[in-house]
Amino acid sequence: MRIAEQLERYAQLGFDLRSCDVGALEGPRDAVLVAPHAVVPVQDLIVRLRLADGVKTGILDRNFEDPDRYRPVDPAVPTDRPYLVHGFERGVEYLNVRPRDAVPQIVARRRLPMTIEEGLAVFAQFPSVLRRNECFSLAGSTRGDKRVPALWISGGAPKLGWCFAGAPHTWLGTSSVAGRIVD
Repeated sequence: MRIAEQLERYAQLGFDLRSCDVGALEGPRDAVLVAPHAVVPVQDLIVRLRLADGVKTGILDRNFEDPDRYRPVDPAVPTDRPYLVHGFERGVEYLNVRPRDAVPQIVARRRLPMTIEEGLAVFAQFPSVLRRNECFSLAGSTRGDKRVPALWISGGAPKLGWCFAGAPHTWLGTSSVAGRIVD
């Protein structure tokens, strides 16, 4: 999907990213435009998203607390301007694997665990990636404790919440990307 189409999708959701300098960003065919929390607050985005075949809007889990406390694990990830990710994988091979065990395996494959913003960006552009019993954690974000944010389906709606890094879930993998493209 071209960047112009992705900008249009953000606009349909109520976020005009045209004022951000994304014109220089280029990537492979599967590149997805990520809007960091400072540009598009995650709590505002999740409540505007729907499953591919759904009618219910997304939910920010009441236990998620303050999204501002979450930061990318990788300090090189931009937090103030859009960038691209490519090579998305939901991490189905990590279903029922604790995120703290999955991350070293992901890194050994020369991949990067996804941040909250990256997961929401991919889901916003391609709602069919979130599937019942094949949801995913976003271990590229942390608030400095044992919580790992995750995106799953609850009551027929997408939900952004968290699980513990040491807790395996049969329906929750650990997502990753092949790379990030920053201007």
